[in-house]
Amino acid sequence: MRIQRLLDYLKYSELANLNLGEVDGAENEANRLRVFNYIDRALATVNVEFNINQSEQLMFLQATRAKYYINDAKLIKLIAAYYSDGTELTINNENDQQSVFTPSLNIIEYRGNNLASSNVQDYLSLIFLKGFDNISSVNDLVAISEGLLECIANYVGYIAYSSVDMSGDSPAKYYYARYKEALVNAKNNGFNNDENTDFDRLTARGFV
Repeated sequence: MRIQRLLDYLKYSELANLNLGEVDGAENEANRLRVFNYIDRALATVNVEFNINQSEQLMFLQATRAKYYINDAKLIKLIAAYYSDGTELTINNENDQQSVFTPSLNIIEYRGNNLASSNVQDYLSLIFLKGFDNISSVNDLVAISEGLLECIANYVGYIAYSSVDMSGDSPAKYYYARYKEALVNAKNNGFNNDENTDFDRLTARGFV
């Protein structure tokens, strides 16, 4: 989705009464930065809700080594882990010797395969959720489905009005309720984070 598409949607609806719709030109830089910040925060929330922006890191196992790292500054959480033969591994399951553990944000511990030699090319495929890059231009593209437009727009409305007023029956509360409804609708239409792990990379390497 191009950010301009989202802005066009917002300025005639959720942001129509806040004089924030105009973001073009140097004279509107303050509005532009504010709205971009609202969008960044909305994308972050929806991303975690639906496991949208996923990435993969191959972790090549080494003999006698148990601690490894995911080196991505935008790492949010580990979603899934697979052994080199395609077997899915559990995450943080103390009752499973083959489990992958995440003792802290970017640390991975795996003791399930005690390699006899460092020449053995076994590895784990780690699928993790990562944050989106911050919006910097109306021409930015965000890899997110149009089916989640209502979720994003209503959350932007919630944030925007929260910065103005949260008392009584403020518009912020209205938009938050709309956001929760949009979440339910999106999940009913198939945007379910429990089923959203991207298997394309695994399939490409012969995993079925």
